[in-house]
Amino acid sequence: MGAPGRGPFLFAGEDRLLDSNRFFRVVRNFVVQFGISGDPQLNQYGQCQPARRPVKQSNVKGTLTYAHSGPNSRSTQLFINLKDNKTLDKQGFAPIGKVLSGMDTVERLYSSYGEMAPRGQGPDPSQNRSAGNAYLENHFGAAGLHQQSHDSVI
Repeated sequence: MGAPGRGPFLFAGEDRLLDSNRFFRVVRNFVVQFGISGDPQLNQYGQCQPARRPVKQSNVKGTLTYAHSGPNSRSTQLFINLKDNKTLDKQGFAPIGKVLSGMDTVERLYSSYGEMAPRGQGPDPSQNRSAGNAYLENHFGAAGLHQQSHDSVI
């Protein structure tokens, strides 16, 4: 699934960029987002912009997809679809993998914060990047910690 897009994800996994950081956006019946390192020093990788790939697979439940805010805006942030989100296909969100095990755990992550600031009560991504897990722990104690997520996807 989407092999060309996996390169930066595998690079982030090999560099342990994704270890010990948190799911910072959990929107019930939509997506769970992660990919900002818990260590602010590692967030320099977030400045890279892997090329967007054409959508060849649909955003169905359990697929792993790079987040972006428009053309040439991808970074190390990814999301897991909590349901079939086929409307994201037309917006250029191309899945790169699928959760192989543990989807039941993903579905149980704390979701009461909802959308990220300023649209919702969830974490502010810019503060998350600059302060890492310390920001999340001090302001959003229930945000989900994950470790070595790259071992559970293909």
